[in-house]
Amino acid sequence: MKNITVSVPEPVYEAARRKAAERRTSMSKLVREYLVSLSREDDLREERRRRLQSAFEELDRRDQPGAVGRLLRDTCYDAPIP
Repeated sequence: MKNITVSVPEPVYEAARRKAAERRTSMSKLVREYLVSLSREDDLREERRRRLQSAFEELDRRDQPGAVGRLLRDTCYDAPIP
């Protein structure tokens, strides 16, 4: 495990120290859990992006009756309103 040194303003330090005390944990553990949650958020965001891209690609490959395919911006705005 790596050690890091972080400088924060006094009010931030005091608020974090109170939060750690409320949770009955150390400042180190509080910061560690926060940093771990940041990396998980990035991983989850990337996984969601990959799944969404895959879903759109699957829809593009389907040959569905009545499907109009990809719409161009100009086509959408130039189309008459029924």
